[in-house]
Amino acid sequence: MKLKVILVCAIGTISLLFSGCSADDEVSLRASCDDFYKQGEIIKEVQVPTGDSFKVSLCCTPSTAFKWSETASISDETVIKQINHKFVMAPPGGTPDQEIWTFKAIKEGASIITIENSHQLEGNKNRGWTFVLTAIVD
Repeated sequence: MKLKVILVCAIGTISLLFSGCSADDEVSLRASCDDFYKQGEIIKEVQVPTGDSFKVSLCCTPSTAFKWSETASISDETVIKQINHKFVMAPPGGTPDQEIWTFKAIKEGASIITIENSHQLEGNKNRGWTFVLTAIVD
């Protein structure tokens, strides 16, 4: 009886471990506010298989009147397509909020994705942040 219980527990544990490793795992790129404070423009590159999707998560500070564009600028939309954008509020007293864009790799090629953070008040000349990502789809 003890052996049966141990065997059932072992099989259950192993199946839980493998259920976390699915083919639907997405590449995720992040940039923190500290990254942007150090350099106003962040340039990255990612390689993604055709048909896969990936996420870009950028810190945001809505209290400063700077706002990320909801729609990313994509140089070749036949290669990469934006499929989602959402705002994620951080818990109180913690980290900054996040904005997350989800993209899908449509076909082989390369495309440049640009996401800009600009000031929403008229007349403000302060430069915002820019995130530039070269996506190579294979």
